[in-house]
This record gives sequence, structure tokens and C-alpha cells, in this order.
Amino acid sequence: MPRRTARPRRRGAARHPSADPRRPAGAGPHAWRWEPEMREIADTCEAAGIPGDFARTAARTSARWDHHKDDHTVTGARLLADLRQPPGRE
Repeated sequence: MPRRTARPRRRGAARHPSADPRRPAGAGPHAWRWEPEMREIADTCEAAGIPGDFARTAARTSARWDHHKDDHTVTGARLLADLRQPPGRE
């Protein structure tokens, strides 16, 4: 049986498709789904005496990308530009 050559293994974040800068940004079109979940996670953390700051920040970021719902043409540059605008002016 011929021996297969193993492909080099990618580790950590480099495995995730979004780590490839040539691919379209995947967060924007799906962020609308995460906002309520992140708020719920923040509430749960705080109820357990754990800071919910990270989850609240993720919820606010997701909410700022609502207008990109299901827009798979949005670029990472556009998403970052949205974050540079004052809230409500994305």
C-alpha cells in the first residue's frame, strides 16, 4: 500500500477559516444571532458573581453589525470601519 504523505498540521486559531485574511469576514453576517446569546451569558455570569464584561462587549459589537445580517459580501475592512464609528452611526 502506498504511503500517504501527511500534510502539515495547523495549530490554534490558524485552523479556523476566518484566520485566512483572503477569506471574507464571517462574523458580520452572523452577528445578529450572537447578540442576545451574549447578553444572556453576561447575565448568567453576573448572577454567579463572575464579571460579564467580555460577554456584554461581544453583545454590543454584534449589535453594531446587525445591518450586515446575511450579507456574505461584507469585508473585514467594512466590519472594522463600523467599529470605528460612534455607536448608531455604522
